[in-house]
Amino acid sequence: MQELRPLALCAALTLGFGSLVLAGPANAEAPQTRPAQQTDSSQDEVQQEVLDAISGFAASTGTEPMAGGVSSGEGVVILVDKAEKTDEVIKYADAVADGQVEGVRQVAFAEKAQAFAATDVVGGAGYIAEDGGMIYSCSVGFSAWSSSGAPALISAGHCTHDGALTTTALSKPSTEPAVGGPGYESNGTGVLGEFAFSQHGGPGNSNGAENDPSSTDISVINVTNPGVSIYPAVTDWSGAPSDNLAASTLPVRSVANPVSGAVAMSGRTTGFRQGKTLTTLQDVQGNPTQVEVLDGYWKIDGRWVHGFLSNAESNPGDSGGAVIQGDKAVGIVSGGPASGEYTWSTRLKDALPYTGGYEIALDIAKPAVTAPANNGHVQPGTAITGTAPANAASVTYTVNGGAAQTAPVSGGTFSVAAPTDRGNYSYTFAATNGHSRSQTVSHALVVDMAMPTIAAVDTDKSQITLSGTGIPTAEVTVTVDGEVVGTATVGAGGDWTLDVELEIGEHAVSATQEFQGETSPAGTSVATVRPVSPAITSLTDGDSFAAEKAPSAISGTGIDGATVNVSVTGITRAATTYTAVVTNGKWTVELGGALQAANYAVSATQTVNAVASREAAVRFVVLGADYLPAPLPNGGATDPNALATTGSQLPLGVATIAMLLVAGGAAALVARRRAANRA
Repeated sequence: MQELRPLALCAALTLGFGSLVLAGPANAEAPQTRPAQQTDSSQDEVQQEVLDAISGFAASTGTEPMAGGVSSGEGVVILVDKAEKTDEVIKYADAVADGQVEGVRQVAFAEKAQAFAATDVVGGAGYIAEDGGMIYSCSVGFSAWSSSGAPALISAGHCTHDGALTTTALSKPSTEPAVGGPGYESNGTGVLGEFAFSQHGGPGNSNGAENDPSSTDISVINVTNPGVSIYPAVTDWSGAPSDNLAASTLPVRSVANPVSGAVAMSGRTTGFRQGKTLTTLQDVQGNPTQVEVLDGYWKIDGRWVHGFLSNAESNPGDSGGAVIQGDKAVGIVSGGPASGEYTWSTRLKDALPYTGGYEIALDIAKPAVTAPANNGHVQPGTAITGTAPANAASVTYTVNGGAAQTAPVSGGTFSVAAPTDRGNYSYTFAATNGHSRSQTVSHALVVDMAMPTIAAVDTDKSQITLSGTGIPTAEVTVTVDGEVVGTATVGAGGDWTLDVELEIGEHAVSATQEFQGETSPAGTSVATVRPVSPAITSLTDGDSFAAEKAPSAISGTGIDGATVNVSVTGITRAATTYTAVVTNGKWTVELGGALQAANYAVSATQTVNAVASREAAVRFVVLGADYLPAPLPNGGATDPNALATTGSQLPLGVATIAMLLVAGGAAALVARRRAANRA
């Protein structure tokens, strides 16, 4: 859908186009000497006040403000980018609001200002090319990158006239048909770039074939003008009257296949327009009928093009323009009827592979570092973590201005390891996807001397050995519950130990190490000293009782004042817990009556200073007329490694459960026997 005019009708246009490459500011006035501006001392004081406020803000928050100034009121107003609303910035703003920052009246937030120029190129902009006495106009689809990361633009393949057109220039938005102008006027920025690839139809610009994915309509312009900047966005044409198409745009954040629903297009003839993929055409009787084609083939100027249908209007000169759905780039305008009844667009995602490695430029938001805090202190090798936008594949970062490194993004997060050498470090982070990248964010941190490690301790002995690792020859100072308990020297192998005596309880242990006059942060751990297990004295593991002699209480010994918890579990009863307090070294729990015939497992712990001992455990059986176990080994003597068995008259399920219950006490029995009571 390319528009052309005879060159004879646009003579001025011819001169203008040719002068883009060659002409300079020939009509500029000669420079004149300008007297120095005079200022009074009060103005100088105000300027210094603003400068002091801005530097104070930056020092306190680690963030550069967008602007600072004064108004009719007293005090400086500081303007900050919305994207820089960090915890430090919020804390500073709150302090200003509370009147705690001298000289600063207000902190306000706004979107970052951008300077727009005629050399800022976005999707939907118009461009012109000349060949053989004719000027042709088309529209830019999307900003792009070559395989090497050079700037490029995507448009329609038929815009090159099968390669006859080579050089392009940007047209002037305020004169385009989209805003009621005649078009074809250069914007005066010189050559935009050269066509590097084009295909209309099949390979080699052949007619292609229906149902052949290689039949497409796409071209690439390599941007050769170093003064041109490309942006990952599509213009809505509201900035055309002021020749600033980049002033109002929609971001492009991904490339996708078209889906059913709303679409929007942007081009130099029709401007920005919206429509739907559901299009009203006619049936065989000439009646309106709804049609939707999201993946199909249409002949455009006699050549097949793989694309999709929509009802958004387009006209000659819109060819190559952007087709988007939300923030997704889905197509480029290929063709349509003069009536504007429908538009056929190339499926962008399917067409890109034929360009030889070009990719669409994406708008990627900045990443955010979540830990540690800016200017925070960390240990060597600590993970620096952050979040990245959904369309970022990786994060590129630098450390102290060094070579760029890359960290993958997974699930919207990234992580890099802090340096292992202590010192101050400045990082920059940018979210990336291919050759597209976000703006950078800065983050500073301090790597401290490595703290010593301390192994956790869990024992029922009062005499314990604390141990850990550190820097060889460093002196380690150990603190327990806030009090220094001793020092140790790290050995050549990096290990240290310290013997201490601790009461029963859970103790907070920390340690610092001093090396070459510098002291590290404290490493922390926990040392748990448990009471020994209580003894169960009224039962012996493997006991059996006749029903009339079944126990109705369980007793034992323990540490005076300890709380003893006794759990009794039987085949026909759920675990029941009983509690007693040790008095004069003894404890007893009443079971509320004699136990019924069954196998039983008993476990007991005692708690001192909120720390429980390990379990003591025994097993026994209460016999009954319907519950007769097999004889115990060794003529009835208790064998701690043997399992009591049930009579064959028991159901298999009950017998199996009984065996499991009996087996459950074996390991606990060892625990009970290895520790003595402690007074």
